Amino acid sequence: MPQVKKVSVQNRILDAALSLFSENGYQATSMPEIAARAGITPGNIYRYYASKFELFYGVLEPWLNGQLDALEQRLADMQDGPEKVRAILTFLWIDLPRAGNNFEINLMEALATKKPGEPYSRKLLVQSEGRVARLLDRCLPAEARQLLLSTELAHILFMAHDGFVLNAPLADETARIEGMIDGLVGLIFRQNG
Repeated sequence: MPQVKKVSVQNRILDAALSLFSENGYQATSMPEIAARAGITPGNIYRYYASKFELFYGVLEPWLNGQLDALEQRLADMQDGPEKVRAILTFLWIDLPRAGNNFEINLMEALATKKPGEPYSRKLLVQSEGRVARLLDRCLPAEARQLLLSTELAHILFMAHDGFVLNAPLADETARIEGMIDGLVGLIFRQNG
C-alpha cells in the first residue's frame, strides 16, 4: 500500500528549506538539517524530494513566481514605457539578485554542483523569460520590437541577470548598474542623454 504524502509535511519541508537556503546557502545546507527544522526524520524527507537539488527547485519556483507577481503589480501602476522598461531592468539586475539575502546565489550553487544525470529542466527559466517577454511587449516601442523580439531580449536580460546574481554578494555596484539601465533605456527609446 503506497504511503500518503501529507501536504502539511511537504509545506514544513519547503518552509524549512527556504529558511536554511536563505540563511546558509545551498552548499552549506544539508537534507538532514532541513528535515530537523521541518520536524521530520532525515529518511522521511526523501519520500517528498529525491534530492536536495529537486527540493531547491521546489522552493525556487514559488519564490521566483512571487517575485515576478510583485513586478507585474508594480508595472500595472505605471503608464510610461521607459519607466516600465527601467523597472523591469532594475528588477532583473538589482532587486532580484539581492532579494531574500541574495537567495538566487543558491541557484548558481545548485547548478554548479548538480550531479551528472540528476534531472534538470529549463522549464522555470523559459516560463520566467516568457513572463518578462510579455511585460516587455506591452511597453517597448514598435521600432525596438522590429529590431529584437521581446523573447530574445528577455533571454539576453536573464543571461545578464545571472552575472549580476554572482556579483551581488561581492560588491555594491548599484550606481554603475543604474547607469547601464539608463543607457539601455535610452537606446531602446532613442532618448538623448
